[in-house]
Amino acid sequence: MPSHESPELVDLFTTYTAGPGSIGSHLTRAAVEHGSADPLIVATSADFAHYPGDGRPPTVEGFRLSTRGFKELAGVSHLGPAVATLVQVREKYGDAGWRAEAERLLREVERSRAANSAALWRETIAVEAYRGREQAIADLVDYACAVTARYLRAALADESYLNSRTLREDYLEGGPGAQLPVPVDRMMIATSFLAGLDISHRVLRWFTTQKIDWARAMVVIAGQQGRPTAGVTWNTSSVATMSWAPRSTNCPWSVSTWPRTPPPSPPPSTAT
Repeated sequence: MPSHESPELVDLFTTYTAGPGSIGSHLTRAAVEHGSADPLIVATSADFAHYPGDGRPPTVEGFRLSTRGFKELAGVSHLGPAVATLVQVREKYGDAGWRAEAERLLREVERSRAANSAALWRETIAVEAYRGREQAIADLVDYACAVTARYLRAALADESYLNSRTLREDYLEGGPGAQLPVPVDRMMIATSFLAGLDISHRVLRWFTTQKIDWARAMVVIAGQQGRPTAGVTWNTSSVATMSWAPRSTNCPWSVSTWPRTPPPSPPPSTAT
């Protein structure tokens, strides 16, 4: 059956949208012209970019994968999930391939432990925010690797040891009689915190040097931070928090996000 369109009603549709001469396009042009001199901060999945306005070129500050020490700390932070994955491969799916993977992980843990030192963190990785803490960080990495290697060796010696109970009690959380001074889940939190410490330190200092007029600035968060479900609200987005932190508490606040949630720490009187 041939379709039919009413020319009059279609014209009504295009009056507002669907073309460069529409009312909606007029609004877009007016907004661009009005804000052409205003600063714009764009956060992608790996960088902050500050566009100062009036066509001037942006300045960029990287974070996450471009951060010194991020991958090294993430590798330690991922030890817990890696071992838990081996447990699931064996316990849930009965896949004998867990042994080869456990042996591979053990080799990498031992290599990392041998390479780790305070000098490595101080002279090679050399993160400014970690200055004076290098020995403590090296000790943290050494401990996480040692506990992981111990658990993997026990599992390789006795397959039945690789199960959900020992994973929790002897490795991740600790339990009755466990020889585990510090549970590995705390190591995971500590390494993630260290990565966040460096990123926040550099990004907030970079924001300070930009001399941004926050009363006129617009912030756009575009791009995925971590996994698809990571950082999708103000309360879970470290990028949103870093964008908010430099703003004056007297700065006007408005937000258009979905799902709509309040920012992490603005004064209640200014949140909308």
